[in-house]
Amino acid sequence: VAGGLRQVRRLDAFGSCAAENEEPTAASGCLAQCFHVVPDVWYLHLHTTAGAKDIRAAQPYNAGLGPSFNASEASDPATAFGRYNACVCEPRAWAAAGRGRGSCPEARPSDAAYPAEAAHALCRNVAGASGVDPRLCHACRPPASTYLNKPPPCTISWCV
Repeated sequence: VAGGLRQVRRLDAFGSCAAENEEPTAASGCLAQCFHVVPDVWYLHLHTTAGAKDIRAAQPYNAGLGPSFNASEASDPATAFGRYNACVCEPRAWAAAGRGRGSCPEARPSDAAYPAEAAHALCRNVAGASGVDPRLCHACRPPASTYLNKPPPCTISWCV
């Protein structure tokens, strides 16, 4: 998360892409850090994108890099029910798509608290996309952090 942020020019100009289908373009003024749910290259990589001129959004592939939704795949669990990416910041409405989804750090990407909040939110969102219990993510939860979409309190003994 932090490594990608170091590559963004004028980081302080960007908030998080938090709305469904909001792409990290210059026009939207937001940053997205996402994994493709169905990888298109075979190595682990977290997309960090802000200020892109344009992003392809057409058939046969949606190249969206933000919290994208493809309605034609909404009933397919193999594609996370149409949610193309698992992102650091996801729309609150995505909470219905899986436990843990819809988490988003409150800190702006340029804030010192952002990397720790982002790591925890990303863990919850990836867990939700893959059907893993998001309470496992409490191990990387930053102390005294705040979130736009507050995670539930931890109820298992090893994470408090």
